[in-house]
Amino acid sequence: MPGDNKIAVSIIAAIALILIIAIALTFLYFWEKNHSDFSSDEDWEVADYIVYEGKKYTLRDDVGTFLLIGLDKFGEAVDVQGDSYNNDSRADFLTLFVIDHRSGSIATVAINRDTMAEMNVLGIGGKKVGTVVGQLALSHTYGSGGEDSGRNTARAVSGLLGGLKIDRFVSVTMDAVSTLNDMVGGVTVTVPEDLTAIDESLTEGAVVTLHGELALNYVRYRQGLDDSTNAARMERQRQYMDALYLKLKDYVATNDGFSADAVSSLSKYMISSSSLSELEELADHIEAYESAGNRKIEGEFRVGEFMEFHADDTSIKKILVELFYEPEE
Repeated sequence: MPGDNKIAVSIIAAIALILIIAIALTFLYFWEKNHSDFSSDEDWEVADYIVYEGKKYTLRDDVGTFLLIGLDKFGEAVDVQGDSYNNDSRADFLTLFVIDHRSGSIATVAINRDTMAEMNVLGIGGKKVGTVVGQLALSHTYGSGGEDSGRNTARAVSGLLGGLKIDRFVSVTMDAVSTLNDMVGGVTVTVPEDLTAIDESLTEGAVVTLHGELALNYVRYRQGLDDSTNAARMERQRQYMDALYLKLKDYVATNDGFSADAVSSLSKYMISSSSLSELEELADHIEAYESAGNRKIEGEFRVGEFMEFHADDTSIKKILVELFYEPEE
């Protein structure tokens, strides 16, 4: 749908600017401290072919992936990392960028953090000691909270998507949202529903400029709302990203010092598996490639001990066929 494509373009463009400004230029620091070759040292289990609606499809070798993980923790990246093999930082926001080098396009796949998935349980030294099925968000709680936890989340996303290879990932803490928001002078949105449980100014239909903590609460809060599902929150997040892109575009074009300020302010909130050159290449692709739209995994919500989202296998296979496989000749 046209609206979905507009949202997808906005999300991609916003993340592109963040990557170009805040990650690619500052990753020399992370390269020295946290780098390892993520994709090559993992035993990926993606199938060479799949059958969908009676047709055989073979895996393409010219498609790349990048996973963005938003953590539910405040503070700098070093604050969420420790020496333990277990932590309390969860993957609260998950978006997979699919980079098609053949067509020169990028698609996004929004992944619900409540999705029930199999994940590795890590023991001492970050070694796998077993598996458990739970909310995808919990995959990040295994490990130190640093790169090993990001790897574990990427592995869980891979398993959800049929063993798909995840080339790179970046995790960011919540402070990155309000920091970037205020750097561009706030972000203006039209409130889609009654959100006065978040703030009394957020009445349905109100045009509000979000600043500081309110911006973070707008994209994060869901408890006590009429629709408290993560799906509803994901819609607000996409709306916010659309508005954020417009402000970012304006600030980059009109403020010569904005890039340097963003570098200083945002780099400390990020953890990545990639090198500087890899992220620069990724940023170049995101900047130059066309949008291939946004994909949404269908499924159903079930209320048990906590909210569960059960992904539909047919929906996942359809996304895989559209983005990663091609009909066998």
